[in-house]
Amino acid sequence: MRTRLAFSALLSVALLSTHASADEMSKEAEARFQEGLELAKGGKYEEARAKFLQSLAVSKSSKTLLNLTIAEKNSGHPSDALRHLRAYFREPGANAQKVADLKKELFPQLYSQSAHLKIEAPLGSAVSVDGEPADHLDEEYDVAPGPHVIAALLNGKRETRSIVGEKGATQTVSLAPTEVTTPPRIAPPAPLTPNPPPPTTEPSSSFWTTRRWVGVGVAGIGLVGGVVGFAVARGSASSAEDDRASLAKTLPGGCSAPSADCTRLGTLTDDRVSANNVATVSLIAGGALVAVGAVLVLLPESKGQKTTLSVAPSLSGASVFGTF
Repeated sequence: MRTRLAFSALLSVALLSTHASADEMSKEAEARFQEGLELAKGGKYEEARAKFLQSLAVSKSSKTLLNLTIAEKNSGHPSDALRHLRAYFREPGANAQKVADLKKELFPQLYSQSAHLKIEAPLGSAVSVDGEPADHLDEEYDVAPGPHVIAALLNGKRETRSIVGEKGATQTVSLAPTEVTTPPRIAPPAPLTPNPPPPTTEPSSSFWTTRRWVGVGVAGIGLVGGVVGFAVARGSASSAEDDRASLAKTLPGGCSAPSADCTRLGTLTDDRVSANNVATVSLIAGGALVAVGAVLVLLPESKGQKTTLSVAPSLSGASVFGTF
């Protein structure tokens, strides 16, 4: 029982709120309507038209439609006035006698000043004229003379037509919405990027670098110099030995007393020893130069290192020094 009473109370509150809201809307519409009447009485039909439109947006009524029609006629909007006059004719509360009188007198005036469209579109199509929804297409649709765009949309399909309305004339516009074609999406151009620099390649290093060619030269000098020096020195030593042996045979008693032959014999002996020493040194020095040359040729090349080589005479023959 309590639940039923509570529900009844809630329903009563809801009905009262709705009634209050409707009353407020009616009051607002009536206020704008009265403002429009006062403006119309003063001949301010454009301002009155704006007030009647505001009233009509809040609450539709036959009296507002009729007064809006008159304000639009007097303010130079015959096609709008004709559309609202047609709406007045459709209102259940419209006075039948007044409707008959208006159809005989006002309707022909507005009709002759307007252009008219007979729009044909499939059932269920959403039709618009100049972007504004158009309804009651069983009747002619009244527009101002001049260019207009009529469109119909149905199930994602659309058709648009452009026409130029003529005063007092009726044009038939047939619309059959077709598939809406979306233009292909054009991909934006790829951003310009600078060309990457060419890969840096290190110059191919040849095996025969300056250092290695120097090594070949040093080894050649050592080989040729050592062989030639050894051969010449050994020849001199052999010649001195032969001369010393021949001279020694002429001195069977030896050199017991000083003489020119004994002096000559001592000199030849010293020459033989000196020549043998030169041969040995030449062989050693030549071998050393060959070894240095081999090191210069076979040692791996190091980057950024500059090869310098100097050869200088020394007590033993020649000295090789440098940076490799």
